[in-house]
Formats: sequence, structure tokens, C-alpha cells
Amino acid sequence: MTARDNRYFGALVLVAAIIPLPFLAALITVIAYLSPSPQPAVAFVNWLGPSTIVIILGLIITLVLWLLLAIPCMRFATAKDARPSDYEGLQGEVKALEIRLKVVKEKDEATQDNALEHKKEKDEATQDNALEHKKARAIVISDVEAAVEYINTRLCSQGLHWLSTGYVNLWDRVNEADEAIIDVLPCETVIESAKYEELRLKNSMVSESEDLHTPLKKAIKTLSPANAMDTVSSDPNCSGPSTAINGQVSQQSEHEARANIRIVKAALHKFTNERWDGLVRARNQLMVTAFLTAFFTYILVIIAILAHAPPMNTLDAMVFYFLGAIVGLFGRLFDERNVDTVIDDYGLSMARIIVTPLISGLAALVGVLFVTTSSTIDTTIYKISLQNLVFASVLGFAPNLLINILRSKSEVIKGQIKSASPSDQKSGKGSSGSSKGNSSGDSG
Repeated sequence: MTARDNRYFGALVLVAAIIPLPFLAALITVIAYLSPSPQPAVAFVNWLGPSTIVIILGLIITLVLWLLLAIPCMRFATAKDARPSDYEGLQGEVKALEIRLKVVKEKDEATQDNALEHKKEKDEATQDNALEHKKARAIVISDVEAAVEYINTRLCSQGLHWLSTGYVNLWDRVNEADEAIIDVLPCETVIESAKYEELRLKNSMVSESEDLHTPLKKAIKTLSPANAMDTVSSDPNCSGPSTAINGQVSQQSEHEARANIRIVKAALHKFTNERWDGLVRARNQLMVTAFLTAFFTYILVIIAILAHAPPMNTLDAMVFYFLGAIVGLFGRLFDERNVDTVIDDYGLSMARIIVTPLISGLAALVGVLFVTTSSTIDTTIYKISLQNLVFASVLGFAPNLLINILRSKSEVIKGQIKSASPSDQKSGKGSSGSSKGNSSGDSG
């Protein structure tokens, strides 16, 4: 499948999500059913019947509109235009990783040249240790380079994944690279990163935050220049004199310090990424709910048309449906005014706004049906009256009570994500989307 095909397929899914196709088909079918246009005198049309022709016509018009509306939406099936903020944040994090890799390589080359000059002065054991250390650093650098290449490749791709979990998956890959590069970064950069993670832990809702504080502080103290003057650093990028007596002890201490920082970063990344992923899954579930609700509405329309419902009765039913949908939509918009917009929710708020009028309209339609049939059986069930209009309004607003429960849960998740950002950050991201990826203190 070509890139253009990937974009077009993603655009089709996007249009179907924003404008649920069954609802569009139901609306067009009802309009065609109420249209006074006479049926053409064709034997095939007479054989199918006017009701079947209306249903087929509604499906054809819906399909054509769907295919046409997807064309201008193709641009949103790319990493750059689907979510520009995430795209820029990922690009910033990749650029930071590339800069840090460049610094590490330059220092490694300088260290290697210096080591060649003093090679004769080193004993065989020391040379073996240096070789093993060099190999370990080369593996880490290779892994980070592979991650950067993968992210850059994915950012140039197109398709449906950018409308689903594409960004969250890339942030996971950025976090993995951010954790791995701790092993080769200069000590001053590692300390800066560790202090940023300390700020993130301070007021976070991470369950093990208290247990993570102690090893993080110990790691910062171990790698700090003041402490390095009294111990040996096995990393050529760390300051401090070396001695043969306590070399092995200080080497182990430094590795443990970097490992502790990686553990803390991994815990924070896991905490935030799981919640970002939860928001995306909640959004997708709501979009599926919207599609199913619209589908059942379309089934009701088909049943009414096949049962040859009177056009005026059908028009009255549309009045009740749209009354419930409008009341539900205004109620949803009123409740959404208190939503925390500082933290990005990957379209979850918009999904609630889309699904509410669909559920509210269907609730008003079915509710009025049950209320009227429970009191009397009449061919004009959807008769416009003050009582039925009140029922439709109340039932149209009722789904907001359930959706408010879902909203409160998502707000709790967003609050947890926000808690893992430093107190001086006004948004859920650092200078380059740090709450989803790296910390801004890691750059350089």
C-alpha cells in the first residue's frame, strides 16, 4: 500500500469518527423519505418498492459524501498535521538526543586519543577494563542511534496509526532512549537530569515516589564534582582524580548511581505513559460508542421506513430526536467548561462532545416512544405536545450524568499526569513535551 493510500484510508477513518457514518446515512435516508419527489416509472424501481429505493439512495449518497470528504482530510493522516504539538515535541526530543550523542562521541574520541598517549603506562588489567567499558558505551550509543533513526523514520510515515496510538508509542521509544543514554552522558548532564527528575517526584502521585527519592539523592551525591574529588570515576567524562587503590569501589558506585537514575526515570516514564495511553484508549472507546449509537439509530430509521411510517409522524420523531440532541449537547458544552485544558487529552474531550448528542437524541426518541405507548396505543406515537417535548428534553439531558462520571475519571488521570511535572511548569509538558518524553533538563 502506497503512502497516499495510507493517508486516504486514515482520512476515511477520521471522517467516519468525526461524522459517524450511520448517523449521516440515517439523516440522508429520512430526508429522502420525506422528499415529495416522485419515483421514476421504472420496472426495477417498482419491483424494489419505494421504501427500499429510499434506503439504497441514502446509502449511495452517504458513501459518495464519505469518499469526497476524506480527500481534504488526507493531510491529517500524517505525523506533522495530525497533532502538530506532538510532532514538534518529538522532533525537539530527537534533536536533543542527537546533540547529546554528538557530545558523547566527541568526548569519547578525545578520551581515546589521550588513552593512546598513556597506553604504555597502563597495566594489562587496566587496559582490559577500559576495553570492556568502551564496548559497553558503544552498545549504548548504538541503541540510542537506532532509536533516533526509528523515530525519524516513523515521523515521516503516514497512515491510520497517527489517529490512534502512534504518538504514544513514539513517546515510549523516546523515553527508552532517554533512559539508556544516561549510561554515557557526562556527569554534569546526568546530574542536571537527575535534579529535574527529583522535582518531578516531589509532588507526584507515583505510588513509590518516597522510595525513589533516597536512591536518586544518593546518585546525585555520588556523581557530584565535590564527591568525585574523594572517589574514583571510571567514566572519562566525570571529574575527579583516579587512584588504583579504590578504583573498583568507585567504579561500582558510579554504575549504581547511573542505574538508580535510570530506575527513577523509568518509573516516572511508566507512570505518565500509562496514563497517556489510558486517555487514548478512553477516547477510542467513546468513538466506538458513538458509532454503535449512530448505527442503532440508523436501524430504527430503516425499521420505520420499511413499516411505511407516515411522513408527518416521521417528521415529528425527528423533532424529538434533535430536541434531545440539542439539550444534551448544550449540557455537555456547559459541563466541559470546567475541563482542565492545560493537559492534552488526545481528543477525549471532543469525543465526549461528539457522542453526547447521539446518545441524547436516541434516548429522547426511545424515551418518548416508551412513555407514549405505555399510556396509549396510537398510530401517532410521536405526536408533538408539551408533555412529550418535556420528556424529550429531560431524557436528552440524562446521558450527561453518565458521561460526567467518565469525565471525572479522565480528569483524575490528567491530574496524575500533571503531578509528575515540576511545580514551576504551567503545562503538562516541558520545553519540548517533557511530560510525555524527556525532561527539558536532559538536553545538551
